[in-house]
Amino acid sequence: MKRLKSSEKLRLIWRSLWIQVLLNYKTMQGAGYLHILWPWVKDSEHRANRVRRVSGFLNGHPVFSAFALGAMLKRLSDGDAENEPEEFDAWRDSLAGPLGMVGDSLIWERWKPALLALGVFLTSFNILFNVVTSDVALLLVLLSLIILYNIPLFALRWWALDESYEKGKAVLSLGGYPALHSLQIGLDRFAAAVAACIAAFALLLVFLGFSWIGFGVGFVITFALMQARVSVAVSVLLALLASLIVSVFI
Repeated sequence: MKRLKSSEKLRLIWRSLWIQVLLNYKTMQGAGYLHILWPWVKDSEHRANRVRRVSGFLNGHPVFSAFALGAMLKRLSDGDAENEPEEFDAWRDSLAGPLGMVGDSLIWERWKPALLALGVFLTSFNILFNVVTSDVALLLVLLSLIILYNIPLFALRWWALDESYEKGKAVLSLGGYPALHSLQIGLDRFAAAVAACIAAFALLLVFLGFSWIGFGVGFVITFALMQARVSVAVSVLLALLASLIVSVFI
């Protein structure tokens, strides 16, 4: 089975960084998809038809555009844009829901805020304990967080292009990818761990003074409750009460 070359995937990922530059109310990201796929469309004898198919309405998470791009390239190479234009348009329109819902859930609701919170926690920890004093070192820490944020997104795009090119039309079944389910579980645990760190750290500093034992108790309780989908307010309150009890007996 023909697969995308590494050079093609790198080109697609690079061009996809500008997918929302031409965002508009009529086609949303449609013009962005045309920009990304233009090198694969411009030399086709069916260029006019393919431009209409590719640039129609489509919207979703920018990173998860890789799922649509790989599938579109596969269908274009199979001649679906010419043989089944109406079906192709309906299929393209139907991609918006899964690409937006799954992408927003994993990246906007989990990865991005969790990593931002981790940055806040590390900054607060450094202010209190003055672990890193050099301005250059602090800048390197910030750059490391930016790199840490983008490396998984690059890897996700790379993997998604391979998966979607192989599946073609069947790419709609995003929920059937075991890797995405595992990714969601991992991000939930990462977000819960970061939230637990911040909650325990803040509670102990404000109400108790610093204590590693109290910190550990607050962290474990907050992490466990957030993993169980207990609200943040209740998790923090119970962690505070547990930390107060521990402080009494230490």
